[in-house]
Amino acid sequence: MEQYPYSGMRSSIGQYVRLASRVNPVCMTAEIRAGGLKDFCAARGVTLTPVLMKIIADAAHEHPLMRALLARDRLLRRRVFIPDTVSIAVAIEKEHRGELFVMTPVVTEVDRKPLAAVGAELEDLAARPLDAMPDIRLRFALNRLPAFLQYAIMRCISRSAPLAERFFGAIGLSNVGVYGVSQLAPVWVNTVVFGVGGLYDKPVADNGRIVIAPVLHVSLSFNHCVIDGALAARMLAAVRRRIETAHYRTLP
Repeated sequence: MEQYPYSGMRSSIGQYVRLASRVNPVCMTAEIRAGGLKDFCAARGVTLTPVLMKIIADAAHEHPLMRALLARDRLLRRRVFIPDTVSIAVAIEKEHRGELFVMTPVVTEVDRKPLAAVGAELEDLAARPLDAMPDIRLRFALNRLPAFLQYAIMRCISRSAPLAERFFGAIGLSNVGVYGVSQLAPVWVNTVVFGVGGLYDKPVADNGRIVIAPVLHVSLSFNHCVIDGALAARMLAAVRRRIETAHYRTLP
């Protein structure tokens, strides 16, 4: 039987998931008609992910709790903090010493940056080796600690709104559609996390007719300690509306 060491990086990822599981996320999914989205991405020279990030950031201003941070104030009282801008943590796979890891670097001020800038920042993050990722020295230091200390440090970070926004982002986004996955329910520490499946053609009903149309599945996992299902559904509907009405065409 083959065996290999359990790396510090894998251990810290496990402790992150352990922390995220404390928020007991609930998930809902929408099937979204996405006609014209592929052509728009091609015309603007970007992938789907930065377009979705801009759409989500716009919806987060309609629903401020989408970017909420559940943390502690100076007296250690629980408070809900709403950042002024929208920061989004994005899942990006990296290879290091023969192992594959998914990192979640944070793109800040997504709502204020033009689409091209968000796309370029994502391309840069995707192209970097693991040891050139933001704050990676801190991550390497964390990886050298025992698992219980990794968990304790991450929990302390989550209790500070400024640190949570810096290291975890206000909103999470994982896009696995390129692998042919239709749906997923990410378990992250954020109040709201979007899981994006593939964009593909399928038969749909259109005014009593069956037509072939591009469809995108988008899931929303949310922290019930901060928001309830009805509000989460309206958040997902806001993203859906912006896609189905091609609101993204107005993006700078």
